[in-house]
Amino acid sequence: MEENIVYKFVILLCLVDQIIGQPVIADQPIVGNVKEATFTQEAIADIKCTDPGGGKVAVSIETVTSTPTAGHCQRCFQAFNFATGLPEQWKIYFIPGNIRLSYLSASRYDVMIACRDGNGGTSNTVIGINVIPNAPPYFDPVYINKDILNSGTKTAGESIGFFTALDPDGDSLSYTMTTSITTDIFQINAATGEVTLRKALGALCRSNLVLYIEARDNFNAQVAKLSANLHFKSMNYPGIITNLNRVFTVEENLGLASITIERTDAQEVAFTCDLTVQPPSMTSKINYDNTGPKILLSSLNYEVDKNANITVQCTDGLCNAVPKWLYLQILDVNDNPRLDPPTQTISTPEGYISVLPNYILTDEDGSDPPVYYFANAVPAGFFIDKVTGRIRTNIDYRVDTNNQVDLTLTIAANDTKGPQPTNPVTVLLSIYDVNDNRPIIAKTSYEYLLEDCTTPRVLDTLVATDADGGVNGEVEFETKISGSLSVTSTGQISLTSAPAAGMFETVEVYAFDKGLNPGVLKSAAPAVITLIGIPCATTPYTGATTELTTESTTMSTEPPEPTLPPNQRRNNPEDLIWISIACVLGLAIVALFIFIIYRCNVAARNKRREMSKKDGPPRKSSKAYVNPDHIKTRSASVVGAPPVNNKQEQKDYFKNDIKDNYKETYKAKTLTSAV
Repeated sequence: MEENIVYKFVILLCLVDQIIGQPVIADQPIVGNVKEATFTQEAIADIKCTDPGGGKVAVSIETVTSTPTAGHCQRCFQAFNFATGLPEQWKIYFIPGNIRLSYLSASRYDVMIACRDGNGGTSNTVIGINVIPNAPPYFDPVYINKDILNSGTKTAGESIGFFTALDPDGDSLSYTMTTSITTDIFQINAATGEVTLRKALGALCRSNLVLYIEARDNFNAQVAKLSANLHFKSMNYPGIITNLNRVFTVEENLGLASITIERTDAQEVAFTCDLTVQPPSMTSKINYDNTGPKILLSSLNYEVDKNANITVQCTDGLCNAVPKWLYLQILDVNDNPRLDPPTQTISTPEGYISVLPNYILTDEDGSDPPVYYFANAVPAGFFIDKVTGRIRTNIDYRVDTNNQVDLTLTIAANDTKGPQPTNPVTVLLSIYDVNDNRPIIAKTSYEYLLEDCTTPRVLDTLVATDADGGVNGEVEFETKISGSLSVTSTGQISLTSAPAAGMFETVEVYAFDKGLNPGVLKSAAPAVITLIGIPCATTPYTGATTELTTESTTMSTEPPEPTLPPNQRRNNPEDLIWISIACVLGLAIVALFIFIIYRCNVAARNKRREMSKKDGPPRKSSKAYVNPDHIKTRSASVVGAPPVNNKQEQKDYFKNDIKDNYKETYKAKTLTSAV
């Protein structure tokens, strides 16, 4: 009994020691808060865990439970002790990672921690962490009106004002801005929302403008929006030109003239104008003078100058006035005609000539056109257009080998309102050769049958001609190197190496001229150079003999008949053409020979028949007994019966002649019956 009591007492002492020796977590329950838009490491709650025995403790997170979505951001929380001087003060930290806090996904986290001492004692507790939702920024109010004073004098860099959004969480905001019209005058500070000027506000040239400003934090998708309607006071506006958009008439040869530009402008700012003149040829006659301001006109000539349309664009440096136009009309005044320049040179290619000299006709009678004519003798085929003065030919005027022909033409024009013609002018017409003739190769086919022991040599030289003159007529050949053949630019055909026996090689070479206008021309057909290699001629082998004999070998001076490879003899297109032509000619000759024999035979038979009719009674037949009745009957039947066809067969000619002769003979005789 006593032993049991002692045993129970020992156990009780052990339990008391364990209870008294476990770490102690103070200030429970522990609750922490973390903002939804937290992106940096942040301490959330303090953990005060002590060891009654004075030892060190360690705190760790056991589990993390999130609601309403389980398992959200499990690794977002950690327990650390950064205060090394206070080892019992641990903290729960939020650690940012790939997953952001979201109030909608997990508004609360229950984090179970364990505090352990060095003896293995452990205490657990649950820390509640609440997620505080992040509110988006906003403007209040969302639409404002703002007056901008002295707008016309504000310069670049000046502030229009701050347009700041509110954010309950104090998040950093970024600002963007657009405008109701396209302009680069305004800019906004992305961090502060201040709107400033990039350039002078007076260049806006309008009374109002709307700024559309947006503010956003770095967490919420919702954007704060503000519409700021700016009203510009004392603004700069464009001036208005009042005396243009009209027709202005001026007489020719009047001298200098001017047109004042009048305008109204509330600001009375100094301005300048730019003139755009159409046609551009009148630009030198029309100028702008800023003193006034006014448009200056030089002395104008009705026959030379043209009516012009002037566009006037004025500006004060900031605002452009509405463009205006002025149509300048030149009035004609009668004047003695004159033709200029006195001498001019024109170059034109050969062919059908059509050139228009640069006439300058000074004649105030614009409605009385001149009549142009040649004042000197001109070559045949040349004529001049009476209305325009264009020089033409009705023939194809060729220069070719002459390279260039220079003609001197004297031209004048009559004024139909006066008897006196204009002063004659000289046109030096230079007609140059055009490279319009292709080179022609004199011989386009070269064939060489060479032994395979032939040494390199010059075989021939190509020759080509060109009907053009000068550089256009200079000819050269394309350089070719192919197999055993080579052709130089001068046309020299050379054998560069011995041809192989049985080789069949073809090279095509074109001729080119050196024409510059319009360019180089190539011959229409090439020179075709054909090289056929044959075996070298050798002494035939006589066989082995029992005696040594020395015989002189005489080499044939003529090469043996070449034996072409079977595929070349069979597939040569030229051989097939010649064989076909020979067959056709042979058939034609045979047919002609048969026809001649036939015609000679017919003529001989006809001649014989005519001679038989002229010689009188025929000679007696060698037959002794002939029945005349039978002959008479047959002759009568032959005479009385119509022929089956008008054209008798050739084999019956002599039979019918015999019948007719017998018929005539036995009409005059009475023959006794042979029976």
